[in-house]
Amino acid sequence: MRNCYRWNVLIIIILSLAAAQTLFAANDLMARARVLKENILLVGYEQPHLEWAASAECQGDPCSNYELWELSPGWNRDPRKRPTKVAATFRSGKREDDNRILRLNVDVLAGNDYLLVVKDRNASLQDAQDLAIAFFTTKGRARVVKTEASSVQRRRLTVRSDVALQKPSDDARLEEIRQREIKDKQGNVLVPEKKRVHHGAEFLAPGIDSEDFRSIGQIDIRLHPQDRIWSSRPTMRVEGIRNIFGETISVVSPISLGAPPKGKDDASYYFRFNYGSGRGSKPSLGADIKLKPTVGWVGPFLFRPEVLADVAKNQPSSANSIKFAALFDYTKLVGEKGYLGHRLESGGAFETDQDFDNSNLLFEFDYKPLIQGIYRTRELRTQQKASSLLNAGLIDSLDNAPEAAWGAGLEIFIGLEAGSSLRDRTVSTVEIPSYSIFRLRPRLHGFFEYKRLGVDVSSTLRFLASDEFLPGRLEDGRRFLKIVDGFKPFSVATFTIGLDSTKNISLAFAYKNGGAPPIFRTVNTGSVGIVIKY
Repeated sequence: MRNCYRWNVLIIIILSLAAAQTLFAANDLMARARVLKENILLVGYEQPHLEWAASAECQGDPCSNYELWELSPGWNRDPRKRPTKVAATFRSGKREDDNRILRLNVDVLAGNDYLLVVKDRNASLQDAQDLAIAFFTTKGRARVVKTEASSVQRRRLTVRSDVALQKPSDDARLEEIRQREIKDKQGNVLVPEKKRVHHGAEFLAPGIDSEDFRSIGQIDIRLHPQDRIWSSRPTMRVEGIRNIFGETISVVSPISLGAPPKGKDDASYYFRFNYGSGRGSKPSLGADIKLKPTVGWVGPFLFRPEVLADVAKNQPSSANSIKFAALFDYTKLVGEKGYLGHRLESGGAFETDQDFDNSNLLFEFDYKPLIQGIYRTRELRTQQKASSLLNAGLIDSLDNAPEAAWGAGLEIFIGLEAGSSLRDRTVSTVEIPSYSIFRLRPRLHGFFEYKRLGVDVSSTLRFLASDEFLPGRLEDGRRFLKIVDGFKPFSVATFTIGLDSTKNISLAFAYKNGGAPPIFRTVNTGSVGIVIKY
């Protein structure tokens, strides 16, 4: 036991050092420019570094550490077309946070591409180096992009452009194209367009004088509360918006809202209400709930509070576990093949049972490697198949691709839990002292799906490296002090039948085996119920 504990501590130290190196590694420096008005640019510095920001700061008036270059048409296809330097001078405007306004003595022209070069103001002309190069365009184009709320709620989208947009007119509208129009070589319509207009959509745009770098050229679209986007791969079209040059922009963008979650592990919102029974227990009603909304960014970390509950009216038929956590996610992509990157998640948690008798305060850490090819949903396989058919000329639109019949995936998590119980307590006549907690928590989540049928298995292979003290009960009802340590796995296998096309609502048959904190009561139960997941 002592040797096993030492090896576990060594593994945790190695994982912690690797995570720390990733979390505190320096980020690449970037700059971006947006067009506020014909002669006003808003320069934003993403992931700024103090020394770099100071070197790029412009104290003089006019500024001498900026250059503007106009790109020739077709510059990205013909290397012989060189950019032309624009004879412009810059005057620095108000600076707020990491954004600053630059006023030009000339107007940028509509329909062009530009480069804004930022140089080190502290260096001589001979030694000056380019600190950042910001590409921006004045062409009348924009795109529809999804946000985190898009994938979860399917009621919010965002239009983005490098040029500031005017306030949308009353005739602005959002359309979901279900079938694109197909014409023959003579221009005759073979297949008419099929679309759905999302009436009641609200268009929210900041004023063109806004100094929020992320909001310039952005329009947030909120669908009516009783409306939503049902397709997972819709093509969205936005009509009735204009940029500051007065150009009318028609935005057509295919987007992927992502596949619905396959189980509790990858869901943001999960509800399973069931009727079940187990060996040695009476049938009862139970609930297995997960709430993990996305609140917002804190630096490079995504803040996501979490609530977990697996409870039942008859306790032995459930894990009898409740947890409240404040977690921070950090995702790093490092490659395009093989090992793609990783996701780190850490934070504080409070766990207890449904009677709040056994309560612990913990620090949690999870490491999830992102490995190519081991997570292929039906939706992903459909997109890959559609791209192959489109490149081969067998279909004329991604919307016409046949759906894949099956999908499968595996997720790997390596984590730990460390902390302590909150207080000494007495259960009947048994004195239970407070104790420290150190647990290894590797997890596996796998799924297989065929059309509307799915099998989802989640296993937590928890190992208790330190003793935990819990109340026990003998068959005659007497209480005793129970010591829990070692390997304590907990697994849930679920067979689902999708009741809707996206499988957000399913009929579920579940089987649980093992024990979960804080009481680690062994369950061996089956249940039937309804699962709702987003």
